[in-house]
Amino acid sequence: MNKPAKKLNISLEANVKELKVSSDNTENLIEHDIKFLIRDDMKLNIIEGKSFVFHVGLSNEPTSPVQVKVVLTDEQKEIINIDDNNDFTITPRVLNFTKKDQQTITFSSKNDSIYEADQTISICFDPVGDGYNELVVLDLEIIDDDTPGLALNSSELTLTEGESALLPVRLRTQPTAPVTVKVSTDSPEEVFVKPTTLTFSNEDTDSRNWEHLQYIEIFSNENQYNENDRQITIFLDPSEGGYDNSQSRKFYVTIKDKNKLPLFTFITVVLGGNILVWKFGIKASINDIDIKFQNKENDLLSRIDEKVTQIQTEMEEIKDKLEKK
Repeated sequence: MNKPAKKLNISLEANVKELKVSSDNTENLIEHDIKFLIRDDMKLNIIEGKSFVFHVGLSNEPTSPVQVKVVLTDEQKEIINIDDNNDFTITPRVLNFTKKDQQTITFSSKNDSIYEADQTISICFDPVGDGYNELVVLDLEIIDDDTPGLALNSSELTLTEGESALLPVRLRTQPTAPVTVKVSTDSPEEVFVKPTTLTFSNEDTDSRNWEHLQYIEIFSNENQYNENDRQITIFLDPSEGGYDNSQSRKFYVTIKDKNKLPLFTFITVVLGGNILVWKFGIKASINDIDIKFQNKENDLLSRIDEKVTQIQTEMEEIKDKLEKK
């Protein structure tokens, strides 16, 4: 009778969420850790910055010591140093068994800010001793969770004519080469920006600044015109280093007008004992003053031509003074 082959039993520790319904029909989400047996044909996914805990045991009680080493495949040994790399750690890398009780190994993927392709690591559980010699190879795919982009603290702000503000900008991920961000506006007559170009360096030198904030100063121009509040768009367009127009951002600036003129003014004129009330309005802008007269006594209109001329002259003087301010 053939004896069963001696092999490693490897299970993975996982957290499972399970919906439980109690006797009073109350629903509760229960979390608990489980271990499930894994096979070497399974492909496991892990998000960078997370860890896997593997439980390793022997299928049979050993009659002599068994050692299990965790190594990489020969192909990956050529490109990855298991003891010193920027992608993962494995601890411990050697297990010693004198009985079949399980022991644990932790695989931890390192978190970074580099946008890169997902990477597959093939780790081998290599047993030696007491007839154990069957290699177990597991493929672990490390999923990159970094997304390149421009980070802003908000998407809009409000300025009054003549005011300025700072807009902080940084990169979300480490670029593969220096990144240039072009800054522009759709209304240069309303606002101007400084600088018009930002450069983020990825080099490991004193000039490296990709992870630091840089600031754009936004200036709103002041004028003497009475205008409605308006919205201006500022464009930020990155290029190079793994960045392109797909990561462009728009920033909106609302400009509030500083020159608010009264809409209507009332003038009361006394002519020959009759009280006349005129209302004139200043509309749109300083270049468009519209004077309207409303007379409560229509039969007196023929008597006030001279007064109308006088008031129109005074209004032209008011207009000239406002334009000179």
